[in-house]
Amino acid sequence: MPLGASHASHTRFLTNSRDFFCRRPPSGRRFPFTSQELTPMRILFINNDGGGFADHIEVANGTTVQQLFDQRVPSAKSSNYLIRVNRQAVPREQVLQEGDRISITPIKIEGA
Repeated sequence: MPLGASHASHTRFLTNSRDFFCRRPPSGRRFPFTSQELTPMRILFINNDGGGFADHIEVANGTTVQQLFDQRVPSAKSSNYLIRVNRQAVPREQVLQEGDRISITPIKIEGA
């Protein structure tokens, strides 16, 4: 106990600390994320816009096609692009998996 502190104030601090650290998030889980959600996964990202490039990138587990598009091509509308995962057209809500190959190709090319 700190010098000059009363037993009652020290006990109140410990009780409040325990309440803070043991409080559950609204989802009901003890921690807001599972360890699997925090572990990044590697995918092959192919951007055919402009000069184009391909690179292995890490994304969070649970990332959807739309979320990845918004992160990588923030100033564009997804409706102007053909987005494929493993060479197949997919819905934008599809969750990416470890090892997926995602390509983003513009439908209209400026100046052509």
